[in-house]
Parts: sequence; structure tokens; C-alpha cells
Amino acid sequence: MSPGRGPFTGPVVGFSTSSWNAARFGLTLEVASCLVPTRTMFFKRLFRRAAPPAGAVASPQGGLDASSPIVIELASMAVAHLGELAPDWTTAYVRIACDAGSRQSKGSYVTASGIFMFNAMADDFLRRMREVGGQLFEAMKKDRGVALLIVRPDLDYEIRFEWEDLERWPIAKLNGATGIPVGL
Repeated sequence: MSPGRGPFTGPVVGFSTSSWNAARFGLTLEVASCLVPTRTMFFKRLFRRAAPPAGAVASPQGGLDASSPIVIELASMAVAHLGELAPDWTTAYVRIACDAGSRQSKGSYVTASGIFMFNAMADDFLRRMREVGGQLFEAMKKDRGVALLIVRPDLDYEIRFEWEDLERWPIAKLNGATGIPVGL
């Protein structure tokens, strides 16, 4: 890897969409000149919390302020895992459901050759997403709901929430389903 380049195919400054998302969540990009051994560490070092604007008041309820770094962690975990699992992936979907302490996670990813489900038996990616997803619900002071993370290799991501319908956005390939969350 040459100096000034990240562990992916382009220069670190190529994450323009990530820069926008980071700014949207009150974060700033911190570009390190040293090489970092793993993609996960790279993303954890890439983002840091920005100083709050003058006159800003911290939210005692948690909410967006407390959940922003967790959402970024979920997205970066997905990008790092898929970079190793399927380097040609284009989009990933991870659904995390929480109801009274019970948590479930399921996901799929798209490549040029098709749509594939994450294998919960082969690795612990979905378990880790479920754990961090639980932290997200706790930070948002919610004990039930569904979060759907949609992420792309350049860390352009979107997260959607549903608090009432815990069956929303199912991800499956059974009975003719495509692997893309239903209802998108």
C-alpha cells in the first residue's frame, strides 16, 4: 500500500460521500498519515466527534447525539466485513430487530453475480451487528423496533427505523423472495 492511500482501492480523500454523512452527524474526518493494519481500525480512526457548536445543549435523552457514532460503527463494520467476504459487492442490507431484550439480525449483499444472504453459521458478523445494534437501541432509549442499514462500499449509508411494525423490511430468499428487504 502506498503512502496516502487507504486499505481500499482509492485514496483516503475519496470518501466524499462519507465526509458529507460525517458532517451531517456532527462528526469531522480525521485523516491519519500512518498505515492502519485492519479496515475496522481504519474506520474507527477515521471519524472523531466534533466539538459541539457554541450554545448547543447536550440531549439528556440520548437520541441522535448518542446514536450517531454507533450508526457509523455499524456501517463501517459492514464495509470492513464485506471487503473481505466479497470484494465486488455493491450494496448491503442489514436488518436488526429488538423487542423486549430479544435481538435478531439478518442481512444480504449484492454483487455482480447475484444477491447473497449473510451466513450466520459461518462467521460471527451478524452476532456482532446484533450486539452493536442493541447498543444503538439503548442509546436511542428504545426497547423495541427495527433498524434497516443500507450501506455501499464507499461508506455511503442510510439507516431507517420502524418502531411499531416489527415485521417490516424482512430479508429472505425463501418462497421467491429476492434477498432485498421487502418494502424498499
